[in-house]
Amino acid sequence: MRYLALLRGINVGGHKIIPMAKLRGIFEEAGYTDVATYIQSGNVVFSSPAKSVTSVRAAVESALRTALGYDVPALIRTAKEMEAVVNRNPFAEEHAKGRTKMYVAFLERGASKQEMEALLAAQVKGMRFHAGTAEVYCLLDAKFTGNDSPFSNTLLEKLLGQRATTRNWATTTTLLTLMNP
Repeated sequence: MRYLALLRGINVGGHKIIPMAKLRGIFEEAGYTDVATYIQSGNVVFSSPAKSVTSVRAAVESALRTALGYDVPALIRTAKEMEAVVNRNPFAEEHAKGRTKMYVAFLERGASKQEMEALLAAQVKGMRFHAGTAEVYCLLDAKFTGNDSPFSNTLLEKLLGQRATTRNWATTTTLLTLMNP
């Protein structure tokens, strides 16, 4: 079965730097096959005979902890789940017009009604959120730059009370393509 590991907090701001060759090696040593990484932000596509996302997540996090000496949270998605994330993008048409920035925050679990209410209350002009199954879509006006964006993974984790890791839309769609060669 094809899986995607979305790793949280590596290669960000010069902290917890892991070369992609080393990351691939960790996954291969853990017994995974067809391992591929995509960009430096902790995206690993791999195959495993395991059928349980929960057991794969535990095994991946354990392998990373053993190899690196510190915890690296991993959110695991199957190819089918990633296809659903891409297909249910509520902002696809608007983003295709090219005047917005699009992100997907992958969550440990679906957001509750109260959590989403808190997140929606944090929206500012030029920012919109939409809850998916275990992800949150964020559409930002293109006027926001990386330094002045009101959107952050830290904000999401605080408001939703759970781990999250965010990818831009181009990365999200590329990862789906890598999962289905």
